[in-house]
Amino acid sequence: MSFAKCFDAVAMVIDEASEQFDEASEQFGFPLYEDEDKKEELEEYCDMIDAFARRFGGVSYEAEVDDKTTDITVSVVCGEFEIYDCTDDFYKLVKAAKGVSFRAVDGDTVRVSLRFNGIWGAL
Repeated sequence: MSFAKCFDAVAMVIDEASEQFDEASEQFGFPLYEDEDKKEELEEYCDMIDAFARRFGGVSYEAEVDDKTTDITVSVVCGEFEIYDCTDDFYKLVKAAKGVSFRAVDGDTVRVSLRFNGIWGAL
């Protein structure tokens, strides 16, 4: 990976989602705003995902926002990996995430998807 950063991909979808949430505030019944503390926490998780991707040959990131729940899913495609030590930062990511999924992609690559709480709050 010519190292793109995870949060760069996430920031793009956050910007798009914030615009959509602003336009659709009636859907939620109240306007939403970006909570900077939650955004900084997500950026820390992205830094951990970057470290994971560097360790295991990450080749791409994807990010998406669920427009109903505002959850943010970050996926990274990387080489196969094994982690034996529960003190590894990967376990911190798993504990912080609302959900984690793994899917074989091609040959020796795996998509790891981590779903986190959204960064938006109600005004």
